Order: sequence, then structure tokens, then C-alpha cells
Amino acid sequence: MQKPLESIKIFESFKKLEYLSFDYVNRYNNLMFHGSLNYLTPVRYRISIILDE
Repeated sequence: MQKPLESIKIFESFKKLEYLSFDYVNRYNNLMFHGSLNYLTPVRYRISIILDE
């Protein structure tokens, strides 16, 4: 599936792209809710596991 042309972003530098990619992955992996984790963030899920022990 192709994205509309207006959704394509051109970055000023590779470093900027790298930074924004890292930021997105970090937010997705640590701060966003995941259905596979009972709709908790990974951080909250880890805390709940530790507290249950």
C-alpha cells in the first residue's frame, strides 16, 4: 500500500532521521499500551511482574 505524497517527510540529515527513529522505537517499546501485555505499557507490565513476585 502506498502512502499519499504529503505523508512523505524529507529529513535535513541522517542524524535527524536516526534520532527520530530511535525516539519513536523507544516510545513504542516503553511507553505505548500493548494488547499482548493486558493493555499495559511495557514499563508498567515489568513493574507488575516484579510486584507480584
